[in-house]
Amino acid sequence: MKDESVLSHHSAAASAAGFLFQFRRALQVLASVPGDFTLGIETLDDLSISDNQGNITLEQDKFTSLKSGGVYSDSSHNLLNTLSTWLEALLNRELSLDKCKFLLVTNAICRDGLVTRIANANNFQTANNCLDEIKNFDNITKEKQRICDLIKRENGDMLFCEMCTKIELVDGSVTSFDDACTCIQLPSAYESQRTGIFESMVGWLNNLALETWERGGKLLVTKQCFINQQHAILDRIKRERRRERPEYAITLDEGTIEEKRSSTFVRQIDLVTDDEVWQTEAIKDYLRCIIEKYRLSKEGTITGNDWQDFTDILKKRWQSIFGRNNRLYKGSEEDSGFKTMSEVLDPEYRAILAGELTTQSYLTNGSYHRLSDEKTIGWHPRYQQLLIEEGEGNDGRTI
Repeated sequence: MKDESVLSHHSAAASAAGFLFQFRRALQVLASVPGDFTLGIETLDDLSISDNQGNITLEQDKFTSLKSGGVYSDSSHNLLNTLSTWLEALLNRELSLDKCKFLLVTNAICRDGLVTRIANANNFQTANNCLDEIKNFDNITKEKQRICDLIKRENGDMLFCEMCTKIELVDGSVTSFDDACTCIQLPSAYESQRTGIFESMVGWLNNLALETWERGGKLLVTKQCFINQQHAILDRIKRERRRERPEYAITLDEGTIEEKRSSTFVRQIDLVTDDEVWQTEAIKDYLRCIIEKYRLSKEGTITGNDWQDFTDILKKRWQSIFGRNNRLYKGSEEDSGFKTMSEVLDPEYRAILAGELTTQSYLTNGSYHRLSDEKTIGWHPRYQQLLIEEGEGNDGRTI
């Protein structure tokens, strides 16, 4: 037990939670703040927002698992140290007060206390009351000593009061650990995937941070960069929606496969080979193609014109191969037909659908079998004549 207690002192759970909160808050800012700006993470402050006019918003983020608001309690290190840092930057003229705004952000709810009085100070008198309150703290800490020393500097008290009028509090009543997820604006069609999209944005920002800091750079993210990344994620999802599923995701039952053995596209294969493997694979490709074509059409991601263009591409390719092999293999019609079929149904070939390369061969080959079933294409050089003869009885009636 003693060893476990010693090890527990090394836990960084609170720091990790604060880091995650900061990055989610960064995404919330990028998603909700209007205009063209650059967000700095761990540059001038936890977060800093800079626009093209030189305006800067400095933000200090504090996360707590408690909901008491104690993270910014009256004489806390978090509050006094943050106020001192901002005031010192103003005194040193690192910041210009007329171009600055300050945010104290926490997931805790701050119902009262010095932090709320500072946030509500909108004139010199109310700000000066906050200053007097700090001066009259009973306990003497290094944080209090630091801010009092800064106030004693030339114009220190005046700058402090002016700074207070520009401080805003964003607490747990208006922000939380997960609020960033709801702030990202999405088209209604993507609403059901909001969580996944948000996590992708988190991953993008985390990776960007690690890559930047590994090079020793400053993490600066523009609003446009955020917008571009969001569009890239939505485009990827759109492409995935338009993609056919892998073979394993489409279940075929043996009964349906057997029912198709008398189909025209299977008879077309029989004209050039009696290998049942070709027949079975053709049936599977045909069925998967029909199922996926219906799904993609129903979801509205592939239009009728897209399918027509896809079919036209397949027919032109078949026509070229069919014509070439008929000239090269005049001596053996079955060889010519088998050569045509094996080339057309090349498992490595992927046709273009809706401007994008398909990923599964069954969609291409299944479409070829669908055309074969309609007798629009065929494998044997005389497939049309042979299919007619095969379908007629001795008395000339179609059977």
